[in-house]
Amino acid sequence: IILLVLVPVTAVLLALLAGSAVAWRFFIFCLIVTAVSLLWSHISLRGITAEASVTAETRRAGETVGVSFSVENNGRIPLPVLEVEEVTSLPDYRKDRAFTLPAHSLREWRAVIPCTHRGSYNLGELDVIVADPLGLFPVRRRFGDAHNILVYPAAVELPFFQVIPRRQMGQ
Repeated sequence: IILLVLVPVTAVLLALLAGSAVAWRFFIFCLIVTAVSLLWSHISLRGITAEASVTAETRRAGETVGVSFSVENNGRIPLPVLEVEEVTSLPDYRKDRAFTLPAHSLREWRAVIPCTHRGSYNLGELDVIVADPLGLFPVRRRFGDAHNILVYPAAVELPFFQVIPRRQMGQ
């Protein structure tokens, strides 16, 4: 961001002090590139839809939960770099993806997430980050709804444990 301001300011100062036509052209070029990059980021984000679907609402510690993700570009602008971050409160899990998404295309994938600790967690929201081809103006938007997943403690086998039938309990 410092270069984004420093370069045009230097060019306009050179143009004013030296009266150079090249410096003026460079200044105008910097303004045009900045404006086009800013518009590119905001317009390309409009055509994006994303969602995640969780396969189960309860699991035991040590098991896994499956999540299906899909990101679709309904816009006319191809996205040279699209970054997707899975928003989750599950411990020891963070997954980011970056890929190219052409215009009018769909990208789907599936993740198997380990449930390492018991507790109640949120899963299923996606942060999509789109930037212009130069990467000057990244724009972030959150998609999807948070699904609550409950992870129970792992079951432990107790050797030599016998369940007494109900009718024998009082005898």
